[in-house]
Amino acid sequence: MRKLFVFGAFAISLAVAVASCASAPVTSSAAPAAQNHPQITIVNNTGYTFTHLFVSPTTSDVWGNDVLGNQVLASGASFSVTLPYPLTTIDTYDIMAVDTDVDGYIKWNVRVAAGDRIVLTMSDFVGSVQGQTLPQITVVNNTGYPFVRLYVSPTASDVWGNNVLGDRVLPSGSQIAVTLPHPINVTNTYDIMAVDTDGDSYTKWNVTVSPNGRIEFVFGDIDWSW
Repeated sequence: MRKLFVFGAFAISLAVAVASCASAPVTSSAAPAAQNHPQITIVNNTGYTFTHLFVSPTTSDVWGNDVLGNQVLASGASFSVTLPYPLTTIDTYDIMAVDTDVDGYIKWNVRVAAGDRIVLTMSDFVGSVQGQTLPQITVVNNTGYPFVRLYVSPTASDVWGNNVLGDRVLPSGSQIAVTLPHPINVTNTYDIMAVDTDGDSYTKWNVTVSPNGRIEFVFGDIDWSW
């Protein structure tokens, strides 16, 4: 299967970038993993630094979100990824990394188990994956509470997918730029959900997005449970 994935002329512009509205840094945190969602470890033994990493169900026709966010994965280093589904639902994934030269490394049809280590080497090299740019949106947290999880999912999808914050925290007053998994002419309507440090969620449904659009969460977006 050929997955939909396109890059711009400058790979750096596609990284999930974190910025602050009020000079508040995005800090690292051990954000809770989704219940029953296993973790795997990706190891970079290619000799090149990865700027993007995608872990997508083999049955999917898109690569989805960049799980590295604004981080890089140096050669010789490893990175833990929480899978978007329990293994009883999906246990076969395609894995792609992109380095600073916009060259790709892909493993197809990887059967995974909880705790597996997947090593990418030069034998996984597939050449340049440079192409057309995927759009970005900016999500702003003005709720008064730090976010520990953030999901941006096509409205047509019945799953939330990967947490685009990874192991980071998005303080109130800060923003994060998220690269969307599809071109706008393929999908332009998304559901967006954030979860704060108290476990409260904030959801915006059926959001029509445009390139470089800003989506702001305020306290009034909280999903009241009573």
